[in-house]
Amino acid sequence: MFGSRLTGARKATAAARRSLLLLAALSFLSSPLLAQSAGDADPMQPLERLVGGAWYLGEDSYQTFRWGLGRLSMVAEMFVVTPAGPQAVSEMMFAYHPGERVVKGWGVARQMGIDFFEYDITVDGETLVFDLKAFGPAAEEGPLRETWTFTDADHYEWSLLSGAGDGSWERTMSGTFERRQTP
Repeated sequence: MFGSRLTGARKATAAARRSLLLLAALSFLSSPLLAQSAGDADPMQPLERLVGGAWYLGEDSYQTFRWGLGRLSMVAEMFVVTPAGPQAVSEMMFAYHPGERVVKGWGVARQMGIDFFEYDITVDGETLVFDLKAFGPAAEEGPLRETWTFTDADHYEWSLLSGAGDGSWERTMSGTFERRQTP
């Protein structure tokens, strides 16, 4: 009986050693892959400058941005300032889509006449370009685009553009967002 216990303990120790060796081998073999992945550009990095503070458009509304799970996503919330205090009116999530190799965005809204947003986000120098589709009673037909052009660390120029049938864009709304302390 004592011998069978010892044999069982030896078997468990041998199995543990095999597991450790397998884990070490996998770590060794995958380290070049991890190093290569770590060296790749972070597709979410262009959005990093949005995190921190609140981005005001005038005095009536502002947006906040925070990192999601493991900095793999970003959450944006928009608030309208009312006498009763800030009221959330939209929430968006941005994340890199590895299959399409683009940062995507999805969001919901209330009291805006638009219920759902869908974004493809690209970078053009100091400008974030949001090609979007909007769904809801006030959604415009045809392609829409938002541009956010950073003029410094605490300001960006925002424009909403409507696509014309000839491939050009017409500005329908615009403004300047300014970063301030979070309320």
